[in-house]
Amino acid sequence: MKNLNVALTVTLLLVSALSLYFLFSPICEGISPIYKIKIGCVEYVNVTVLVDNNPYSDLISPWGISLYLEAEDLRILFDTGPSSEALRINAERLGINLRLLDFIVISHEHGDHVLGLEYIAELNRNLTVYVPKHMSVSCKVWIKNLGFKVLEMDATGVIDEGVAIIGELYGPPYEQALAVNVKGIGLIILVGCSHPGVDKIVVKAADDLNCEPYAVIGGFHLSGASREKMKSIAKNLMESGLKKVYPIHCSGEGFRRFFEEEYHEAYGDGHVGLMLSFSEVRASKPAEFEISNLSIAPSEAQTGETVTISVELKNIGESEGSYNLTLKVNGAIEDEKTITLAGGESRIVEFKVAKDSAGTYNIEINGLTRTLKVKEAPAQPIENFLLYIAITITAAIIIMAIAISKRKK
Repeated sequence: MKNLNVALTVTLLLVSALSLYFLFSPICEGISPIYKIKIGCVEYVNVTVLVDNNPYSDLISPWGISLYLEAEDLRILFDTGPSSEALRINAERLGINLRLLDFIVISHEHGDHVLGLEYIAELNRNLTVYVPKHMSVSCKVWIKNLGFKVLEMDATGVIDEGVAIIGELYGPPYEQALAVNVKGIGLIILVGCSHPGVDKIVVKAADDLNCEPYAVIGGFHLSGASREKMKSIAKNLMESGLKKVYPIHCSGEGFRRFFEEEYHEAYGDGHVGLMLSFSEVRASKPAEFEISNLSIAPSEAQTGETVTISVELKNIGESEGSYNLTLKVNGAIEDEKTITLAGGESRIVEFKVAKDSAGTYNIEINGLTRTLKVKEAPAQPIENFLLYIAITITAAIIIMAIAISKRKK
């Protein structure tokens, strides 16, 4: 009986503890999304560096980072910078309306990444904020007390079509990243400080989502790093398949210059106010020409009369190109012209021809054919002939009169 009472007591204590945990836990609302391997894709994503300590123009540049994304009908804020002031002023100057945000992703709990949340709370508290599961309890409680719904992420998960959070890695602290898969390009990866290593984050994103990485932007945590470490990280990034790298925030001026020198084509010079747009680059259709509407005016002419022969030439491709037109008369080349047209442009091209012999001529321009009839020009009218005779006789009389006058003298 005594053992039974002990067992019941232990059971009641466990049930009570679990009940209290679920009843009073202030940290998370809802449940984590179902993790998916298939991320899907978006047609484009625009990324604006809203806060960064690399200055530009009249924007505020305190130590911190915040990136604003637009992906089709989504508006996402990744990290919020170190203050409400920086976020508000820069958003206003860049023309970004943060009231329209769909959700917020926080990379990790450091103040230069989260304190701008206070300004967002003034605009719209009805937002979900995605945080790393192992973020400190105090930070999660602070975010929740601002009025936001806090959703913890412990593994890579798709949160919208083409958009995924890359599950946390330990730095310290625990840190997560954001990735957007752009159709025809690959992953655009956003990082906060990359405490666990930016190269490791990129590899995890590619492995978890089974997609090729295209670009990474954010803080790389390499300020003051040795040249050997910078060289190793840069090498790993390029070997991961990245095409563009934008080191900002805590990446360090040394790494920025090193990467620019060693991998100039891949380097992107980031700073506050930088606006990037990523979308599929579709190859332009090469120039392709079609000719039509061969015309002869007049279609029947007299010997010696100038005839206009024309065709319509159109570039049905998308790229500029040149095309050679050859005019043949009875199979012999009469004239040639080279015409350059932009993609989609069309033009009427004319040739001039005059024939001294009567007959039927076969006209051909690059495979298009028509016939031209040339007739002998009619004889001069009789009135013109009589006028000629009269003028001739008159001239002869004048000459004879002049001659006779000279003899008399």
